[in-house]
Amino acid sequence: MVLGYALFGQDNDSEMFNELDVLVKPSKCDGCGYRTEYQQINNLFKIKRKSFDLSYTYDGIAIASLRFKEFCNRNNYNNILFKELEGNLGFYQIIVHDKLIPFTANLVEEFCDKCSQYRTVVDYKVDTERIIGPLQDGFYRSDLLFGGRMGKHDSPLHPIIVVAPLTKEKMRKEKLKGLTFESF
Repeated sequence: MVLGYALFGQDNDSEMFNELDVLVKPSKCDGCGYRTEYQQINNLFKIKRKSFDLSYTYDGIAIASLRFKEFCNRNNYNNILFKELEGNLGFYQIIVHDKLIPFTANLVEEFCDKCSQYRTVVDYKVDTERIIGPLQDGFYRSDLLFGGRMGKHDSPLHPIIVVAPLTKEKMRKEKLKGLTFESF
């Protein structure tokens, strides 16, 4: 029996915080030097690939289209915040609040005492033992933040978006573009 789905979007070939075009510097930890806030927006951000209803920047920020937002509004999924992206008419940063799903990670490296985050949290697994029956219609998010903060892109750790089986079916019928579902 499928309990739910991790929801992923396509790569939109963009970066929220590009060194060349920022009005505001991203929040970084004084200890480890990595970005700490996945909810922060760069008002000069320009999305390069606009063909998807859900996509991600190189630095792990979830971006939704107006069509995705309208779908969520029609279905009364009210635990989702859509932050309007200036200069990107019809696109929003998407942040899912509350409704946490228990996750574990197989690789966790380098804890920072200053920001209380790890440098790397990858290879996720949903803790299905703690979920009773299929999720009810709606959006959820992982209780852990995931990602790797190294290399070319200074990426903050971010949650994995999760949807219920019924929600996935509604999204499929809506024919939203760029969505990938991973069952658990």
